[in-house]
Amino acid sequence: MSGVTKLQRKIVKLLKYYGFFLSTIISSREVGWRILFISYIALSYIASPIDLIPDFIPILGFIDEFLVIPLFIWIIQLLLNPSRKLSIKKQTLKSIRDRHQIMKTKLMYIIVPVTWLIFGACTSYYLVRN
Repeated sequence: MSGVTKLQRKIVKLLKYYGFFLSTIISSREVGWRILFISYIALSYIASPIDLIPDFIPILGFIDEFLVIPLFIWIIQLLLNPSRKLSIKKQTLKSIRDRHQIMKTKLMYIIVPVTWLIFGACTSYYLVRN
């Protein structure tokens, strides 16, 4: 027995689905800027090595991913209208089947550093002003 439980497999499958879901939203031209912004933040948080709770802390290190990412997904799904949500779900399932999209990860090499640069610039600006 490999030690991988059914629950672990379901979690991995769900994470894969939502990763494709977020990348489908980002590549879609049909969504508003708020949804795009939240999707970029969510993907940046997933891909970023910096977390609220560092991952090297046993058990606690992964709790922030299990709380923050579903929160982002929930907000995105609230903002999407039902027809758009259905369209994006269909595109996501097609992307998973086709696997030609495979996350466009090269885009993440730009998104994550830019996100942290913007965060650093805003923090610096705030600290200088006060």
